[in-house]
Amino acid sequence: MKLLGYSSKAIADELNHLGVLTPRKYKESQGFKCNGFQNTKGGTWSAKTVNRIIENEVYIGNTLQGKSVTLSYKNKKQIEKEKEEWIRVENTHESIISKEVFTIANTMLKRDLNNSRGKDKIDIFTGMLFCKECGSSLIRRTVKYKKREEIFYICSKYNKEKSCTRHSIKEETLIKAVSKIMKSYIEFNEIYILKFSV
Repeated sequence: MKLLGYSSKAIADELNHLGVLTPRKYKESQGFKCNGFQNTKGGTWSAKTVNRIIENEVYIGNTLQGKSVTLSYKNKKQIEKEKEEWIRVENTHESIISKEVFTIANTMLKRDLNNSRGKDKIDIFTGMLFCKECGSSLIRRTVKYKKREEIFYICSKYNKEKSCTRHSIKEETLIKAVSKIMKSYIEFNEIYILKFSV
């Protein structure tokens, strides 16, 4: 969803809406002691949790250790180290996303234009949708009807020249389809949360 232009907050809201367990709650439901994701109080997703997952190299097959140090054996207080000090071992297990996708997602996270503008999302499908009949790009159009506003994607060639057929798809339909795929993807890969600490 990050690659589709969603902000981390919007992703968290969608995961909460879909009822997807947070990493912490999923591990606890499986009887595992959980030390990570302390910010998921109440079992709900937050932008911070989403960001940690996007930045987590576990999903590209790397293992990170030595991320914190215990200053005193008496109070057991741990201090997080700088990322440059972490011990990184690459390709220790099978990745579930490509390094290319990981890099793009993290680049978008750093920019996070959506959050900087105070919006949950932008035109998330820009440059990604094409007409099945003529291959032209689909463009976004807003239609107002009886005080309601609906967003559609239509063929740009038809819109400009009327030389293709008239057909459209609702943005709401596209988002639901993507959400369904993402939910299945998350559920299929939850086993990695159990196997590797964050």
